[in-house]
Amino acid sequence: MPLMNGWARLDEPALDPYWLDGFPLSDDPIERHLYGRGPDFRKSPIYEYRDGGIGRVQWLNVSQDKAAILVHNGGWKYGGPFHLWISSGIRTVPYLIVLEVVIKAGDPSGWERMKDEAIDISEQLIAAR
Repeated sequence: MPLMNGWARLDEPALDPYWLDGFPLSDDPIERHLYGRGPDFRKSPIYEYRDGGIGRVQWLNVSQDKAAILVHNGGWKYGGPFHLWISSGIRTVPYLIVLEVVIKAGDPSGWERMKDEAIDISEQLIAAR
């Protein structure tokens, strides 16, 4: 879905060059096996989220070589805040913004509204609106 200022919302799998390539290689063989991702086994916290089916939302700005990804850890069963990761370019370490939008633990019906709110705030933060 096209937005403003060159941003587009994607429903694609995670964009590895933005969410993986900026993080260090894993040196520990066990860690490489358990957590390493990609051809060179990098460990990225972005791939460790377990969203309980809520799903991630991703944005890409090709003209500015930037990307953003909205994730949640725990899903409605465990609750908690949404996390917005923003990358200033391929092979750079993205930075994290913990949003004040929180899913209440045990609320199977309220998470969709909270996700919509987190998307709105995220798009304002990345200047896509």
